Amino acid sequence: MIKSLKEISWQVDEPTYRADDALSYSTLAKYEREGKFNSLPKLFDRVSTPSLTFGSMVDTLITGTKEEFDNLFMVVDFPAISDSLVEIATTLYNKYSKHPDNIFEDYYERFEDIPESILATVGKECNFYANDKYASYRAKIIKEGCKEYFNLLKLSEGKVIVDNDTADKAYKAVEALKTSNATKFYFKDDSPLEPNIERYYQLKFKATDSIGLVNYRCMADLIIVDHATKTIQPIDLKTSSHAEWDFYKSFMDWRYDIQARLYYRIIQSNCAKDDYFKDFEILDYKFIVVNKSTLTPLVWTYPHTQVQGTLKYSLNSGYMFTLRDPYEIGKELNYYLCHPDVKVPRDIGDDNNIVEFITK
Repeated sequence: MIKSLKEISWQVDEPTYRADDALSYSTLAKYEREGKFNSLPKLFDRVSTPSLTFGSMVDTLITGTKEEFDNLFMVVDFPAISDSLVEIATTLYNKYSKHPDNIFEDYYERFEDIPESILATVGKECNFYANDKYASYRAKIIKEGCKEYFNLLKLSEGKVIVDNDTADKAYKAVEALKTSNATKFYFKDDSPLEPNIERYYQLKFKATDSIGLVNYRCMADLIIVDHATKTIQPIDLKTSSHAEWDFYKSFMDWRYDIQARLYYRIIQSNCAKDDYFKDFEILDYKFIVVNKSTLTPLVWTYPHTQVQGTLKYSLNSGYMFTLRDPYEIGKELNYYLCHPDVKVPRDIGDDNNIVEFITK
């Protein structure tokens, strides 16, 4: 009798998932990408960019419903402004507008009521004309450029604001994913004609490393279970600024090797404990990538998904680089999170060999 993979997943809503203190791919990758020990002060800062918003739109349209999309996003026409001004307007709204999520004491009913000194300060914090000699000019540009977007944020009631052009591109990306010969199989609806194949979106799992020190969590974009062949295919959907054929650049930039190897282990750990799924083979991670301009979806498989330990790759130039194991990263990061008073990296001693650190 077929058993649903959902039965052994961690069945919580997304806010509960996000609030859990188990380590995730995004935290490990940010720690590793942004200087390890130096990244700790801002490790859990919330980041919002147009690229992340676009990716979230495509994810929601693929894995959710139109209603869920409309609950998360407000599509409107508004004058084009720079990403810097969007960031400033959003910061001003979060800190100085009256709304239920505002934890700050000072707020203003209207954008026009916000003092220029605050506009200048927030602009500097966002690195917008940050030199102090531009303080007056900075405030003037913000006052003129952010008002309409600020007011839209008030109207949106917590939804993410996107323009019609961006929404249209997201719909086209989803259409490409569902119709391309390379990717349409993955996003088909389950069919009675294929009773042994089941597709699951956004299944969540938790697991602990092999020595029981660190807890991890994951939420997989898509998992395809084939009960006839006893295989489980985990898949992640990526919207990339690079063309689909240049995905290897994004793979390295965002350290997707960490995601593939970590998710594989978490899913495998849960399957190994279940009498039905313990005999299933979990396949190497696949990444499905689409670019909003080229709209040529491609599938990329990571053949080292199941490899444990540090990986070493050599480029044609002869340059050698290493990719640390997710559990090694997690163990190190967990130490710092459990010892917030540590002032220097753990491997720094009283007397240090500089060549060792250059060649690490």
